[in-house]
Amino acid sequence: SQLSLASPPRQFMLPRFFGWPQLFDPAAADPAPTPFPRLAAWYSAMRAEPAVEAVRAEIWAYWEEMEAAGQFKPIVDEIAASADPTLKLTYGVPQAVQLNYQQPPPAGKGTGRYINQPDLGDVVDEHVAAEVTMRDARELHPPASLDALGFALQSWPTKCDDFEDDDAVVATYYGEMMDLVKAASGAERVFIFDHTVRESGNTNLNAAAGGSAAPVPRVHCDYTASGAPRRLQQLGAEGIYSRLRGRVLTPEDVEELAAGRFAFINVWRSIDDSHPVMQQPLAVCDEKSVAEEDRFTYELRFPDRTGENYSLRHSRAHRWYYFPRQTKDECLVFKVYDKREDGPRFVFHTAFSDPSSPADAPPRRSIEVRAIAFFDPPELEEPVDAMRTAQGEPFAGR
Repeated sequence: SQLSLASPPRQFMLPRFFGWPQLFDPAAADPAPTPFPRLAAWYSAMRAEPAVEAVRAEIWAYWEEMEAAGQFKPIVDEIAASADPTLKLTYGVPQAVQLNYQQPPPAGKGTGRYINQPDLGDVVDEHVAAEVTMRDARELHPPASLDALGFALQSWPTKCDDFEDDDAVVATYYGEMMDLVKAASGAERVFIFDHTVRESGNTNLNAAAGGSAAPVPRVHCDYTASGAPRRLQQLGAEGIYSRLRGRVLTPEDVEELAAGRFAFINVWRSIDDSHPVMQQPLAVCDEKSVAEEDRFTYELRFPDRTGENYSLRHSRAHRWYYFPRQTKDECLVFKVYDKREDGPRFVFHTAFSDPSSPADAPPRRSIEVRAIAFFDPPELEEPVDAMRTAQGEPFAGR
């Protein structure tokens, strides 16, 4: 109850010993404002009643006497000596962390990197660490959603038991992720076109077939306003197999899909059966806090094409979130492009070093899949049920 939560012992002990903000003071700012402003306002109104304030003052004086007598010293000493980040109850208190922001290029050069080909020296890839405030996304109320913030955490267990086997991932995991993206976004059809396994002990940013890559410790968004539609056309030219149609989509099919609303959506999950994520978790940025002039283009120059990311200039206005200790059954779903312009479109993200992680935290092992969600696709020329029996690649698209 509110009365129980606002009892003097909790008011007295939580900020002093456990690092909580002043939950019941609407004007408090250190170490953070109250995460419960309505509760604080209610309690302030209650204290205006003389009888309530008299009882509180009597109890408060007793607790101050106990503190002066050393009654709480063992608790204070235990918390100060412990390296366990879960011992301190820090609801509502954000962390100061370092994120790597891209440096804009010098005159005459672009920003980016060459992949699987020689570097011609005409692009630079430099970033600098900047301090930001990192918030616990699990505390958001209402919970984060794709429509409101561009990202969401979904409980979605998997039956895939070997993420190092690309064929097993395509056969089992892709179908699960199609269903998840539909549920999280409201899309009617979903095409999964890629996945990457990452491990925090690696240094390579790109994975070979059946291998893994390092986490990307750089603030970025995977697509630009012009790059995402171009990528859809490139994938169409490479051949998108439609399980519903039982055939590869024609250029005309792809044009029809591109004419409607579509979004590129990533799904990120831990693949560690034994531990939650404690090393290099993934942070996401509330796009409403990102000014358009903060973005600039980062090029990924492959031998056969040039992809475009957005990089980001640092600003104290950016609002960053992460989901601490994400488990294998939890998936972080986030948009990296949305054709619809009246909501979140480009969710910047990055791996980062969490200062609350223990020194012996296990390595991070994760998988991300990349999907295109179609929201108003053209009607199919055949009944869907009939085409579900079509043979072909098991979950290339549907």
